[in-house]
Amino acid sequence: MRFHRITLPKGDKLLLSSRQSKRGHSDRLSFPLLSWSAPKSSTCEPSSGFRQASSLAHHLCNHPINHLVDHPLNPLFHHATNRKINLSTKSLFRATTTPCRWDAVRSFGARSTLTSAIADTVEESSQSETDQRRTQQARPDVEKASSAYIHIPFCKRRCHYCDFPIQVVGSRPENEAVAEGMERYVDTVCQEIDVTRAAADPASFEPLRTVFFGGGTPSLLPPRLLDRLLKKLEHNFGIQSDAEISVEMDPGTFDDDKLRAFMSTGVNRLSMGVQGFQDDLLRQCGRSHGLADVHSAIETVHRSGLSNWSLDLISSLPHQTPELWQHSLDQAVQASPSHVSVYDLQIEEGTAFGRWFKPGEGPLPGDDVAAGMYRQAVATLTAAGYGHYEISNYAKAGYECRHNCVYWNGAPYFAFGLGAASYINRQRFSRPRKMAEYPKWVQQYAASRGVIDWPEDGPEERLLDRLMLRLRLAEGVDLKALKDEFGEEAAQAVCKGLAPFVASGHVIPSEPAASNGPRGKENGVTLSLHSTVRLSDPEGFLLSNEILSTLFAQLPNES
Repeated sequence: MRFHRITLPKGDKLLLSSRQSKRGHSDRLSFPLLSWSAPKSSTCEPSSGFRQASSLAHHLCNHPINHLVDHPLNPLFHHATNRKINLSTKSLFRATTTPCRWDAVRSFGARSTLTSAIADTVEESSQSETDQRRTQQARPDVEKASSAYIHIPFCKRRCHYCDFPIQVVGSRPENEAVAEGMERYVDTVCQEIDVTRAAADPASFEPLRTVFFGGGTPSLLPPRLLDRLLKKLEHNFGIQSDAEISVEMDPGTFDDDKLRAFMSTGVNRLSMGVQGFQDDLLRQCGRSHGLADVHSAIETVHRSGLSNWSLDLISSLPHQTPELWQHSLDQAVQASPSHVSVYDLQIEEGTAFGRWFKPGEGPLPGDDVAAGMYRQAVATLTAAGYGHYEISNYAKAGYECRHNCVYWNGAPYFAFGLGAASYINRQRFSRPRKMAEYPKWVQQYAASRGVIDWPEDGPEERLLDRLMLRLRLAEGVDLKALKDEFGEEAAQAVCKGLAPFVASGHVIPSEPAASNGPRGKENGVTLSLHSTVRLSDPEGFLLSNEILSTLFAQLPNES
């Protein structure tokens, strides 16, 4: 296996950054952002630089990225290329965002939306060819899909940090025009589900183990429409009797009756976007709820008897101090959810915060303060009995989010709705982000009979995925499994990249198994390929940007 190194024309700067944003949610994954300046001495031509785009750059360009962040930005130096890098796991992947694209890569033929892939199929394929390709054949070497995400884009207002595909419906979502729009949207999503099932090989999926309704604010949707979507999934794919069925809900958008109605449809987990326990901070963020709504929503959940629920918080908000953050953490513990997600804020271009604030400058907390807030969260939540099972997520025993774990373990999943990105048969692709475009796309999708001409992730992309995602988890990366799937050379490179951080205590290996197998040694540290390695908590998680950067620099070049 070989990996391209990115080369740029002299003086050029490659900036891979997110154009998506979202408030704190539990179903998201972390990917670095890359800011790369080529040295003035570089002599490569622009065309060669574009053609030699690294697998890492391509990987990041083609992945959905979210605006909420995990921990402070770390300026890094990429030793393999002598280029300054700005890598941040402050960007979070979720299954509902459209991939950002590198225009230079796109100019060499990469499609930026699924619409063009479908259009090519419709225009260039004869009907007989389309019939032959109609069924998406199951791959014997690919895990079966058993999870589905559905995006519900409706929100009362757009939060000041939000750059996500939503549709603002105002303070009266029950009015006739809004209700009709929701009905039409659900009609379109149901059509997409039908087309996807008709094109899918039955051997490529199994009854769903997890379903996640994200947004937007899914709790604005009438329960009967959510029930319709669940029944459509059940009819097409089946849903296991013990499936985890999650819905994101905001304070002030549900009461006892509505929550019971959602639960009667089969919903057995909710994720509540609290974000903070201070009225001033909530107002400054443009949230549609206040502190009274938060307390009322928590009481409603307790009365319902629902035990599996998550509470989301955001740190590094404008004017937020460590004292205010500690108060929010203490209040979250007092609310006694089974799961807590904690995200650090990133400022996105095009948002209100992007116009008002600059990262690292007041009234936003600085990087050192943000790192301190991360440590506060780890200390407070673990002391309260929550296991820190993922870089941004904490759960009581047995309440880890099963749907999130699908993403973090690189498993396939269906996704439907506005801006949703799915991963099926090693193909990642996204739906349009604009409401006016999504129904047109579904019609094209139906006309193509669900056939999509879209490249598969290769072994390089899958290895990068594995490292970035598994190192988010407390259980870490199994080096033997890595060697078995990607080969000894790649595994040895990973050992070499991680060894300095083992020496510094930021990476913790399991006890090496007795083995005569190959070992990686660096800085006096020996890593066995029979080990499992994980990041230390919290310092390893805080340094994950630099660890990933150094790790990727060790991967062998593609010839």
